[in-house]
Amino acid sequence: MSPGILDDMKNLSRGFRPITLLSILAVAMPAVSCFDAPVRQGLHLFFLADGSVEIRAETRILSSWRDTENPRVAARLDSMRDDILREQDLWARAVRAMEPERSRVCHDFDKGALVSSIRQALATDPRAVEKLFAPTPVSAIVRRDERAITLELIPSGATDATYRQRREVEQATETFSASVTLYLGALADLYARLDEHPGEERAAMGRLLSFSVEDEEGGELPEEARRLLKLAEEASGPLLDLLNVSGGEAYTLDELSRLVYDPFPASVTIEVAGDLLESEGFVSDDDGRFATRRHGLWDALSNLSERWVTPLPVVVLVGALRAVPSDDELNEERLLDSVLAAPRRVNYVPDAAEVRASIIQQLSPPKYYRLRWSVPAGE
Repeated sequence: MSPGILDDMKNLSRGFRPITLLSILAVAMPAVSCFDAPVRQGLHLFFLADGSVEIRAETRILSSWRDTENPRVAARLDSMRDDILREQDLWARAVRAMEPERSRVCHDFDKGALVSSIRQALATDPRAVEKLFAPTPVSAIVRRDERAITLELIPSGATDATYRQRREVEQATETFSASVTLYLGALADLYARLDEHPGEERAAMGRLLSFSVEDEEGGELPEEARRLLKLAEEASGPLLDLLNVSGGEAYTLDELSRLVYDPFPASVTIEVAGDLLESEGFVSDDDGRFATRRHGLWDALSNLSERWVTPLPVVVLVGALRAVPSDDELNEERLLDSVLAAPRRVNYVPDAAEVRASIIQQLSPPKYYRLRWSVPAGE
């Protein structure tokens, strides 16, 4: 690794601090959304059997950020609230553009401050979706014939990121790639020891997931195991810092990376009433929904989590925390058991250049997204 990259890792102004996963979680665990961005947005489209389309657009300020002491984040949230209440936010403009037959909006307030906004609309002509996406960097094309409906979403390649934000993300990508290499190397060394000392697995993996777990005999882990654990924990700090807003900033670095690379302003999910005929670019789930994949630095690492070394405890933990409802607590034992039951392997440890190339590939969105489904008989 070049000295320049190491210097960047030490001196990057946003502060990739040499802190451990355990020290971060000691402060952050009370708010399970601690690794979520301040604002969460989503757009859901449901194409009904008669060809009409329902849309639901949601903007939500996460509870852990509502009383933030960061002045730039607070100003960002206040500006967003003002736009929503003045009907000048993205979703208000997009719904007006689609000229729906019916629409409604629901605002939720907490202590007098707007905390969420849900906007719903119904259009009888599915081609209204073309107008819905007009205010975004994505073009939509809807075609309908007697047998099927086809939806295509085509990113223009443009985003709302500024030149400064692009430069910041470019530098962060270099630093993040080097940090990933260090983390993979630390995990590889630790996993090699655990292969030779399986009795230390539960205690070691519990520590990596920030839980306090003793080994099977109830004693302390040996010194060498503790040394390897400390290296892995320290290497996780710079990765997690990607998900936090440093002082004086309004966005997390992960948010900025999505602003630079992700053509969609929010997560987009689609449901259709009909038999699927074709799908390209979307990812699907067991419930028959289709979604656009998010394109950010953390998303890229998550998608690569099984390529070199697996499991990646930081990815597992953040994913688990994000999945926990705000009024629930993480089931630590269940998470630990699932990690211990999963295969643990080390294929190889890549250098920073390979990690960066793989991340950039993950950040690049498809050229287009396409769904085609049958129109139910008689409709």
